[in-house]
Amino acid sequence: MTNVHIISNYDTNLFKERLFPWYKSSDESIKTSSKSNGIIFKINNDYFVLTTGFQIRDSITNYLLLDDKMIKLNIHSISNEFNLALLKIIDYLPTKYYTIQDFEIKLNKNVIINGTRNKLNQIVIDKLINVHIPHNLFTIYKFNSDVKVGTPIFHSKKIQGIVSEQKDNKLIAIPSKVICRYLSEIMLDNKFEICSLYFEHNIVNGEYIVVDTRKINYNIGAIYDRNNFFKYDIILDVDGNPLINGKVNDPSIELDLPLKTYIMLNYYPGGVINFLVKRNERTKNIIVNLRSINTILSIPYKNTIDTKYRKVNGIIYVELDENIIRYYFKNKVKIDKIMDLFLTANIRNNRKIYYAAINDELQISNNLFSKINIK
Repeated sequence: MTNVHIISNYDTNLFKERLFPWYKSSDESIKTSSKSNGIIFKINNDYFVLTTGFQIRDSITNYLLLDDKMIKLNIHSISNEFNLALLKIIDYLPTKYYTIQDFEIKLNKNVIINGTRNKLNQIVIDKLINVHIPHNLFTIYKFNSDVKVGTPIFHSKKIQGIVSEQKDNKLIAIPSKVICRYLSEIMLDNKFEICSLYFEHNIVNGEYIVVDTRKINYNIGAIYDRNNFFKYDIILDVDGNPLINGKVNDPSIELDLPLKTYIMLNYYPGGVINFLVKRNERTKNIIVNLRSINTILSIPYKNTIDTKYRKVNGIIYVELDENIIRYYFKNKVKIDKIMDLFLTANIRNNRKIYYAAINDELQISNNLFSKINIK
């Protein structure tokens, strides 16, 4: 057993109306579909298909193509941060499946992709979606043939990762370290939430310096200055692991990771970390409770643009001011999770301007804003 095939269906007008409920297209809905790969997993007593998140998150229906059958899939969880999705198999009991024990966390150079031997070409830490999400971990392989997203990558019959995207002759993959972080929390709590640190920082002469705390209290209900970061704090180590040039060694993958990425991949919301910081020339231990980004009330996005909307490189950015936020909440609009988490939930206690990337096909005019009393 290697991988299975997923058919996802989309409706372009439904996608637009989900973002903007006042947008009603007179055109007929455009139905599209796509095919991707995935792997069947057993979690507790249920069966799921693991695949990439971007392929799934805007779909209206999904099916597993197996043994000449179209088996219905329900979306169970999507991680925009990791580009992963878990789809629950409905009314079908697979006889072949994987478990989390079938992953190999350690990165290996020699792998097998679609039955072909290949070598790890590069390991990168890169942004995926939003400026407030820590950089994510990816592996890159050289590969000349077409490979669908969600295709598993193997080493000695163990799963090394799944393909996230293909660019030219390179496969960008999500490694097992990231996948196991995603799956393990779902196994424990039946949900996934990212957690990390949300301050701004600079690295000067190898020192990791907090430059803007964003006034986030990591200890809900506690007095702010007991266990929180302060401006100009220099972080020295994390749970006894030294921070060198802004990175912490992760022995499970034998790699030095940026601090925020290290926390994102190794800790869970509600967990506790002991930091050693240098503050006012003295060292100090602070114990920080990790908060999911869902619970952070305000993460400002700084900009100097003073317009309601602007098109940049083919993408339209729309200001979400207090009027539009009230409209969303009043009408109980179900919108894309990434907007809900990082825009609507975070703007309410902050007066800074926010911009959201919407859609390069969606034409926005002053007339649209007038319909919701935005001036």
